[in-house]
Amino acid sequence: MHAGTVAASLTLRCGRSCRPGVPFRNRDTKLRHAMYDFLTTLVTPLPLLIGLGLVCALCSTRPTLQPFRFWRRGLMLATFGLWLYSFPPLAYVTAGTLEWIYPPIHEVPADCQAIVVLGGGVVPPDELQPRTELTTVSLRRCLKAADLFATKPDVLIFVAGGKRRPEWPGETEAQAMKRMLVRLGVPAEQIVEENRSRSTYENARNLYGPLKSRQIERVVLVTSGTHLLRGTWSLQKYVTHIVPAGCDYRTAGFLWTADKLLPSADAMRTNQQVVHEWLGVLWYWWNNRF
Repeated sequence: MHAGTVAASLTLRCGRSCRPGVPFRNRDTKLRHAMYDFLTTLVTPLPLLIGLGLVCALCSTRPTLQPFRFWRRGLMLATFGLWLYSFPPLAYVTAGTLEWIYPPIHEVPADCQAIVVLGGGVVPPDELQPRTELTTVSLRRCLKAADLFATKPDVLIFVAGGKRRPEWPGETEAQAMKRMLVRLGVPAEQIVEENRSRSTYENARNLYGPLKSRQIERVVLVTSGTHLLRGTWSLQKYVTHIVPAGCDYRTAGFLWTADKLLPSADAMRTNQQVVHEWLGVLWYWWNNRF
């Protein structure tokens, strides 16, 4: 039987293409992304401390278990941990471990050929908003890129980011960022989209082809201050020279006032982001992605 007939017959029987490994590779990629998201959230201090507090609170009501004093100490430890995790001076220092490595820049160096902007998330369209919207993180990265572009308007801007979940409707991160950059005055013909990546590693890997085809070896990398380390180390595997250009620095403008001794939701969010980034750095290093 002809090979094409055999393939068509197998496709009809299976209800899908039977090319070796393709469905399984896609399924494996989705599983890795899901496991990465789950584990990097689970092992951060916030869910662990809340879980410890709940366990101790429940067990302290069971007389058949350990003495109440033991569970009370555990509950006090969880409460102290949550207070420390939301302590603004601690958030300032932990964010500094990432942000102080690369100080901000305000213009594109003369020898750089392009600006690379990494996506920071989008909100897909729904019944309340008719089109894809950038998250605050992505918007700030676009604003930074537009400011840098104004200092050297002959460079190209590469925007990188697909859909975090393939089933989401609307635009990719790159498409939404391009639309915003055009509104900010960047000519559309000077913006190159990379629409397939779903992680920082994939951003860097998928940009290699478009950059190489244009013989671009020196770029300015725009991303959040806490994300610069992982973004720079990922991209340096594919680009000769990188100038990190951070935005949204969480340590900027910090004032040592009395209210900074009180718990803060912003400090907790900062610490959560810092832990996520350091776990990402370790994960990428372990998987040889740098």
